[in-house]
Amino acid sequence: MLDWQMYDAGLFEPIEQKRADEALRSDPNAQRELDGLRSFKALVRNAGLQEPVPYDRLQRALKDVVGSTARPRMKLGLVAAAVIASAAVLAFAATLFDTGRPSVPNTATKFSSPVAARDFAVSKSKIDFPAITLSGVGKIKAAHAHLRSACLDFEVDGQIMHVRVQKDSCSTDSFKAIETASGTVFVDEMGQTTRFSQREVFYSVYGGDEKSRVAVATKALAEVASAPN
Repeated sequence: MLDWQMYDAGLFEPIEQKRADEALRSDPNAQRELDGLRSFKALVRNAGLQEPVPYDRLQRALKDVVGSTARPRMKLGLVAAAVIASAAVLAFAATLFDTGRPSVPNTATKFSSPVAARDFAVSKSKIDFPAITLSGVGKIKAAHAHLRSACLDFEVDGQIMHVRVQKDSCSTDSFKAIETASGTVFVDEMGQTTRFSQREVFYSVYGGDEKSRVAVATKALAEVASAPN
């Protein structure tokens, strides 16, 4: 199953991009799924134009990201207010439909070394976590990161899978628990995300199918759990 949200955001690696482009050319259902996603995003964006700007919430988010708030010197113009309101509604929608996708820029830095990828992600996200190698399961390809969130991209059986790392807690309320040799991992009922936590750091695996996500999560959990403090 292709992740059309990742496709529409321009986050696919070349291998995934080629698969998606081929699917759009040959499968009418794939085009309908992408069109449906874009229609939904447009609907949410238009709804945002009708909502008041949640100024206090935006100020708190701004402080979390850049360490300070903004003090307006004049009233927001209609266009600026609409843009901010739309962004706020989209952010709220993301919390409702959270499937573990990374909140990171859609640019990736390529790596061949898991340790180098980890060091890069730690320096950008300010989250201290062990290197994840997925030895025998996958190979590191790239990393994305910004403050409080990072994502490691691995090639697993010819497809790109992602391990999101964050300090903020991830809900597993609607997830089913699976006991593995490495510990407990959680699989969402929609079948898109597998999660685990270790040492107050939260990990989400996405891409591929449920079996491959559980395999990646199991291996990653074993590696971070056995890493020295």
